[in-house]
Amino acid sequence: MNSKRHTVIAAIIVVVALVLTTTLSIVAGQDGDPDEVDPRGIWTGRQERGPAGEEQMAWVEVVGEEKNGVSPVVMKVLNPDPALFGMFPEVTTRTDSMGPWVRTGPNTWNYTYIGYGTTGTHDPGYGEVVWMLVYRGTVTATDADTIVATGRAEVYSGRDDPDHPMFGALHDQDTDPRDGVPDADEEPLFSTDFEVTEYRMPMLPVPDESL
Repeated sequence: MNSKRHTVIAAIIVVVALVLTTTLSIVAGQDGDPDEVDPRGIWTGRQERGPAGEEQMAWVEVVGEEKNGVSPVVMKVLNPDPALFGMFPEVTTRTDSMGPWVRTGPNTWNYTYIGYGTTGTHDPGYGEVVWMLVYRGTVTATDADTIVATGRAEVYSGRDDPDHPMFGALHDQDTDPRDGVPDADEEPLFSTDFEVTEYRMPMLPVPDESL
């Protein structure tokens, strides 16, 4: 009798242990890693000033809820240069860049963003998409509030231009299909590698109303 009771108790303990293990794995995150960083939130960054003290790029990224290892991201440049250092002087508008982070580990992601430079105005009709800017690379969380992004920025033509002042004859690099992304066989007009650090936007102290 005691033997049967011990067997039943042992079986119950095993079942409870399995349930707890599964629950803890879900709470800890993918792969049950308690050190897995949740990227949701607002991240800010500013590059160091240039050699003459000039301001460089400043930006904000909003990372949405992760589902199946994929987080939607919107990147907004705070001090945009639509002309891209004079390469496209006719461009008047630079859009936000958007894309996914795809988790590759507890603290790492791959990403691809795309944004556009246009001749858009407030007049009736549509402006032209002049350039497409693709960012692609990797993100590493060095702690819960700091990330380092490395990658490459690539510029593509969004229209035909037979006499571009810097690149000569250009063709629209988004035609097959015309989906807002450079075609797979196209090479960028210009590219540059980068590494930047971003910081999670903190909750600042509430002002003391007595002051």
